[in-house]
Amino acid sequence: MTSPTGKKNGTVTSIDPGDNDKDVLVWKTDVVTKDWNKTTFDIEASNGSMTHEETDSD
Repeated sequence: MTSPTGKKNGTVTSIDPGDNDKDVLVWKTDVVTKDWNKTTFDIEASNGSMTHEETDSD
């Protein structure tokens, strides 16, 4: 599966509602790739735009 942004191919392992610094509802979405890197995307719920991306390669 491709990530919500179309940037990473992998498996979505988590989708949780949250908020950002501006108290805007975002979806925190984790995508794990074949090499076991996990990228967390914050997607603004109102318009679908990505507000943050962070990759953890541990």
